[in-house]
Amino acid sequence: AMGVYSLRISVDYLEQTFGRNMNSMAGVMVNELDQAIEHKIEQLQQFTYSASVRKYMQDSNDRFAAMENHHEFVQSIEDKWPELSEKENDFTYLLLNNDLALELDQRFLTFYSREQGRNVFLEVFVTNAYGANIAQTGLTEDYFQADEEWWVQCMENGRYVGGVSFDPGVDSYGIVVAVRMDGQGGRPLGVIKAFLSASWLMREAQF
Repeated sequence: AMGVYSLRISVDYLEQTFGRNMNSMAGVMVNELDQAIEHKIEQLQQFTYSASVRKYMQDSNDRFAAMENHHEFVQSIEDKWPELSEKENDFTYLLLNNDLALELDQRFLTFYSREQGRNVFLEVFVTNAYGANIAQTGLTEDYFQADEEWWVQCMENGRYVGGVSFDPGVDSYGIVVAVRMDGQGGRPLGVIKAFLSASWLMREAQF
């Protein structure tokens, strides 16, 4: 229900942005967009079932749990994030080039752009259970995500589907989707978030 509600908001937004002819197609678009987005969410969920992905997540959570004060560590990175994200450095290099980040890029970005000639996932990144980025396909606006509404809702509900928005990081319109990763006993390991291309969504809806 949350996904359909967000999609109706998205249709309204697209109508305002791209023209009133969207109105007559709104009902059909909602259903087609919902199916297209649900399929991509399922892809994200399948990715989280990988044993190697879960181990990477758990290892990150274990490191944070072992810190004397992980809040101070996160804040220190968050305070320096604007500077860190503007030039090459060891910290952001690791976030963009660790095994998980490279797998994200290959599975969600490279596959569609090189093998199918289209961009579907414009950005994908993973946070641990503390809300800190641990792998990403591009530099994000923030390092810490646990204070973001999408992250909070995803952790509470297991998934999140947003409305159409503009992401300056990828210079495109799209829709945010996120899936919670759960470990043994249903304990959250973290969240995987993707930004889906609005252009791709409109093609899927045959706009």
